[in-house]
Amino acid sequence: MRVSPLSLWACCLLSASAQAGHWVLVGAEGKPPRRSHYYAAFDRVETRTPLEAIESSVNSKNVSKHLDAARLKRVPVIRVFEGAKDPDTISYTLEFKCQERLVSIADAVVYNRDATTKMMSKPEFVPIPKTWLNGAALVACDEKKVFAAAQAAGKQNNQEPLADLGLVYVGDFVLNTQLADVTWNTFWKEATRPEYTTTRTPEEIEQRRQEVLAQLGDAQKMLGEKAAQVQTAIENDDKEREFIDKVNQTFKTKNNQQQILFFGMEGWTENEIVEFWGVPSSSRELSGMRQLDYFSQDDTRQSYAVVARNGAILSTGETGELRQCEMSLFMREGGGKPGFRLVDYRINGENCRRSTLGKIAK
Repeated sequence: MRVSPLSLWACCLLSASAQAGHWVLVGAEGKPPRRSHYYAAFDRVETRTPLEAIESSVNSKNVSKHLDAARLKRVPVIRVFEGAKDPDTISYTLEFKCQERLVSIADAVVYNRDATTKMMSKPEFVPIPKTWLNGAALVACDEKKVFAAAQAAGKQNNQEPLADLGLVYVGDFVLNTQLADVTWNTFWKEATRPEYTTTRTPEEIEQRRQEVLAQLGDAQKMLGEKAAQVQTAIENDDKEREFIDKVNQTFKTKNNQQQILFFGMEGWTENEIVEFWGVPSSSRELSGMRQLDYFSQDDTRQSYAVVARNGAILSTGETGELRQCEMSLFMREGGGKPGFRLVDYRINGENCRRSTLGKIAK
């Protein structure tokens, strides 16, 4: 049975994840009638550091450099196809090793025009080829540059700042098919869009449609809220990045063990600190700075005596040790989040070790 794209979307959405975000065209390939367009969501870039990289950083001479090189950038990309025998869209999750200029396909979902889907992936990292992947890498690895261009484009009400980067803003969307609609209605107006088919009955399609409409109402509400949040984020982006960059410089002055202990805590709020470290032993404020103090003690000392057969004490001594740690966290207001945020720390104590500090953490 032939159906409209909307009906296909209604059939497929419940098995697909929402792709709410602000999308830019990052590349185009092929000639009619086998063209493809690629779109990336510049406000949905994520950063993660593999656990094995954190663990291996213990033996690194430069922890910060080691962790910076290991960080992965993840970005969603949608590919829209023109060809009648091709899929309708493919939804990719790409991961980049930005410093090494490597890319992998963490996962991908193929959406066909007959309402079927297929999962695939290519997790091996390969050099970024000179294709549309360069545009996706720009979005993932140069967030600050892309956000600044998007902000300038919004203020100037034209595409030129993004076009200078080889990007075209197309809008904020939730569904793959909305990006397909934009592609056909804006870029491929002269072409004939392939028809969609399905084996589902009209009753099944209508039931799915009603379920999806209810779901879409929530998604559109979320997107409206997200759009406002993104605008605020764009406006505060430079301030936040400048704040975190300064905190990072301070954290990098610490020794390797301390950098590992506080990795990822730059700019933490007080709630995040208390959730991880627990309630501080004391706190105080002075000249716009808030200080949280923690004290931890681990006493494994035990006395012993060497006793002769006749009961006489030949010698006495003590085993074990007393470990005491004092940790002070310094916070001030700044960046794009309200309230006090972690900007520096100090660890002092006799025989102060990570195992002792670990007794503070929950």
